[in-house]
Amino acid sequence: MNQVKSVALFMFVGLIAGCSGGGGGGYCVGSFEGGSTGFSCTTCSGVDATKSNEFAAAIDNNSNTFQGFSFGNTGGTMTITVTAPNGQSFPAGANSGALVQFPAGVPLSASYNLFNNSTPVAATSGSTIATGTPPSGAGSATFYPVVPSATINRIELAINVPANASGAAFQLNEVCGAR
Repeated sequence: MNQVKSVALFMFVGLIAGCSGGGGGGYCVGSFEGGSTGFSCTTCSGVDATKSNEFAAAIDNNSNTFQGFSFGNTGGTMTITVTAPNGQSFPAGANSGALVQFPAGVPLSASYNLFNNSTPVAATSGSTIATGTPPSGAGSATFYPVVPSATINRIELAINVPANASGAAFQLNEVCGAR
């Protein structure tokens, strides 16, 4: 009997260790993994406009991977779009959003636009992350939730920074359809 308990305990501990593993995998309950990304940016560096899925690290369901970028000395706007794989969507009321590291002390405006295919979807809360001020949590990776009022399959994150934010480093770790 003691040998059975020892084996069961060993298997349980192994399962726990295997799940926690220190990695950031499985961050989202509803992931965009397997979908696509796109972006448009004025005066950005750290991203390659010739790559069709430059922000793939933001939809791999791993909070430890990310795509970084910064803005030039004139400031600018970065719009990042993530689209779920064909046939996949996330329900109204889901805790959608993004794990983002905004630079500390940088005033910016950031907001979400939500879509079901090409139809805009309103958010019941969280559509605006910041308006001309550093968002709370800036300086560390923070999940900024948005709650859709209807089914979605696409999220756009728009970030606008003023000219004095030159060189400020941003990173987008993960976008979730549900968290």
